[in-house]
Amino acid sequence: MAVQTASIPNSATITRVALPNGITILVYPNFAAHSVVLSGHLHAGSLFERPAQGGLASMTAFALMRGTAHRDFFT
Repeated sequence: MAVQTASIPNSATITRVALPNGITILVYPNFAAHSVVLSGHLHAGSLFERPAQGGLASMTAFALMRGTAHRDFFT
């Protein structure tokens, strides 16, 4: 019986792809798991708002969590 050892993620086991739109994708295959995990980060929110956009992030977050007059959280 062969003993399997888990590889530790490093530059040799992670594939890095930079898309033309500036998004960077990192891929680390784990064939022992029958699932896919996605995680992302955006430079967005009130910290990144210009003064002319004050409150836009708050309003967007509220609409996404509460819905609008025509859309609710589930649709």
